[in-house]
Amino acid sequence: MIAQRLPIGTPLDPNFQYVPHEPKYSASEKRAKAIKQNQSNFHNARIDYDIRLLMTGKGGGKTKAGVAEALYWALAYPGTTGLVVEPTLKMIKRILIPEFTRILGRGIKRSPLVSGYNKQEGILEFTNGSTIFFGSTEDPESNEGASLDWIYWDEARLTKKFELSWLTLSSRLRGTGALPEGMTPSIWITTTPSPMKSDMWKTFANESDDRDRNLKIGIFSWRFDDNIALDDNYKNIIYGTNKTDAQIEAFIEGKWSSMGTGTYKFDHNRHVIDDKGLPHPDQVKTVVYGVDWGYVHPFVILAIIIDTEDRAYIVDEFHKSYFEPDMRAKKCKEFRDKWGDGTFFCGHERPEEIRKLRKLGLDARANKTKRDDGLDEMAGRFYDTDGSPRIFFHERCVSTIWECTEYDIKVKENDDGQDCYRYGIMGYLTSGGRTVQVMQKQNRREPSRRKAKHLQAQTTSIPIKRRGR
Repeated sequence: MIAQRLPIGTPLDPNFQYVPHEPKYSASEKRAKAIKQNQSNFHNARIDYDIRLLMTGKGGGKTKAGVAEALYWALAYPGTTGLVVEPTLKMIKRILIPEFTRILGRGIKRSPLVSGYNKQEGILEFTNGSTIFFGSTEDPESNEGASLDWIYWDEARLTKKFELSWLTLSSRLRGTGALPEGMTPSIWITTTPSPMKSDMWKTFANESDDRDRNLKIGIFSWRFDDNIALDDNYKNIIYGTNKTDAQIEAFIEGKWSSMGTGTYKFDHNRHVIDDKGLPHPDQVKTVVYGVDWGYVHPFVILAIIIDTEDRAYIVDEFHKSYFEPDMRAKKCKEFRDKWGDGTFFCGHERPEEIRKLRKLGLDARANKTKRDDGLDEMAGRFYDTDGSPRIFFHERCVSTIWECTEYDIKVKENDDGQDCYRYGIMGYLTSGGRTVQVMQKQNRREPSRRKAKHLQAQTTSIPIKRRGR
């Protein structure tokens, strides 16, 4: 069954401040899809699609359309329950709440349509009995819960664990019984485009993926400058700050980008691998680990295989915010037990944590390399002088892969996994670039009592510097 058409362009209340734009093209500018590339047709498509994806460049009017759609559902269908999510709670406060305030006209609490607003709990209630909950996809499992009539998901591109978030959210679209007969629960997503091969692309645009063939999805996109409300000054800023091919595709043209939009030339087709892309055991030189301490910012562990050509393979990750500090050393040991002996190169700001790792018999060291040197090395690994990569990411490392698409070295954000593999790879290189097994070296002679005090019964890896260094 399909959703009813709502009065698009006609306010449901005299103070409702939203009129969807309808770009007009001259005969020479008309495109085959022009008829569906505007806010009005995105809204009207609810009669055809229960799942809609709206992608535009920066400032294209996508969030305004998404918020207006949420208010339409809440106001036109009394007693319904909806959920509005952003990648982070901060984005709810910074982006969505101001947009709700603008469209309602009088502000949220002063609107005659609103019966209550709990800012702390993230609950917006309307006089007709409808309710909107606000949440984030920072912890996908936290979105599990009761049935919903509709979901609005803004800036899904910035969600680190997209696939898990999508499965969790879509499973709640079971309906509460408040929708009128003939209506079905609906979800719509507004976002700037993600790179091809990303989880979002696989879910919505990959027609060769069997799991998606039964999904009837409406995909809408337009250029950012199709928004007729933008002034020339803003347009010039966007033109001037987005110059790479990937940035132009995503942030100006509103298209799936061929590569990540961050600093590194990250390409899903070249840098993301499955088990078949891992080196043969005979070609494995060593294993190292990177550790980035965090609590509110995620605590991250990465396992990194180095092959005989010094290529790096990030093969496993642990990436979690609010992880209990007392459990960090144990989690590192689990990684060592799974992937083998190797040095843990850690952020230098937590020496007490490094000592905890050592007490468990792990070879743990503080990263002492310079950030700029590491950034230069990492950038060179994405595309070497001959054009071939020297760094790869296993597809299971979804958070680190996501960071690669977004990481900007000028901004201290989305860098937890980036710092982590920089620690590991730079630690390996500056410690000599090769490892030997401690217990294998002991068969020549018994160690002194002083040295024996520091040797563990289990095998651990230590770095040996090459001669001449």
